[in-house]
Amino acid sequence: EDKLKYMRWERQVRLMERANETMKNMGQEEPSRAIPIKLAIPLFSAASLEDDDYLQDLWVNLLVNSTISDTEIELRRAYIDILERISPIEAKILNVIYAHQPEKLQNKSILTFDLPNSAPIEKEKEQTTSNVIKAQDDKPDSSKGEAHE
Repeated sequence: EDKLKYMRWERQVRLMERANETMKNMGQEEPSRAIPIKLAIPLFSAASLEDDDYLQDLWVNLLVNSTISDTEIELRRAYIDILERISPIEAKILNVIYAHQPEKLQNKSILTFDLPNSAPIEKEKEQTTSNVIKAQDDKPDSSKGEAHE
């Protein structure tokens, strides 16, 4: 039990040090918005139990963004629940996919063969006239009256 308390204390210390560092990097000296207690307790509890540094850094970002009034981010219980449930690999995959700007994705696909390292956007294929004709020939023609026996 003592070892677990010590490990949790270490994670709490890291969380607060990283939060202070992140705030300073954003030009903030201290929080400008309070987190409601009903959200603060589950956030701090889950963040202090996280033993993966990558995931704990996501907790730090959630904490810091929730305490800065200049951001449009409003902390919700769902964010805490989601972050509690995902693994480091799932978080990395989501970050790689989310890094794409939506306007660049119009009518394109994200290729997932190299996740979690990268998720490139599929290059546009030039649609030639022969491809369009072939595609139209492959479609069943409902205007033709086919007799069924």
